[in-house]
Amino acid sequence: MLPGLRAALALTAIFAIACQHSENRYLRRQVHAVELHGEWAGTPFAMKSLADVGFTTHLDPGDHWLILMADGTCSAQTFLRPYVQIDGIQSDWLTPDVPCRWSLDSDRTNQSLDLWFETEPGREEHAYYYFDEEEDRLLLWRYATDPDAWRYMEFVKVGEAP
Repeated sequence: MLPGLRAALALTAIFAIACQHSENRYLRRQVHAVELHGEWAGTPFAMKSLADVGFTTHLDPGDHWLILMADGTCSAQTFLRPYVQIDGIQSDWLTPDVPCRWSLDSDRTNQSLDLWFETEPGREEHAYYYFDEEEDRLLLWRYATDPDAWRYMEFVKVGEAP
């Protein structure tokens, strides 16, 4: 076997073993804004995912919640970016006093809930969540790490908006 061909085959084998595929959990139907109005809570699986990627605080589902109002405003308590960076865990814990607004985005390949947080006066941070359904309940989710790891920050609807 030619040395170049052997090297190419070896690289292909390594890539096939090391690189899995991300789970396709994107909801196949359109979500309507009225379905999103209300209170959302972090799931136990989200807490396990956060722990698996290195978080050591805020690992109770009750610590994480979103309230999406019909007028496009929101309130949140959760991590803005639920993943670990090279220099350690992000410390971007959102609290209810951070102004928030939301909208549905259907321009992406997969529909998403877009959230904007005014983390500092005049500066907005963006986060988005995709949709899934489990046991006839709508879920909001985003990756908590590499998509191949199947770890997610997710929320389930627990009540109507106040």
